[in-house]
Amino acid sequence: FGPLRIDAAVPLNRDPGDPHFGIYAGIGQAF
Repeated sequence: FGPLRIDAAVPLNRDPGDPHFGIYAGIGQAF
C-alpha cells in the first residue's frame, strides 16, 4: 500500500466559468 497524497491547484489563466481551484487525490509518488 503506497503513500496517499492530496494536491491543490490554482489556475494561472482561468477562463470564465472555470473553478477557482482544483483538488486532486492520488496514490504513489508525488514526482
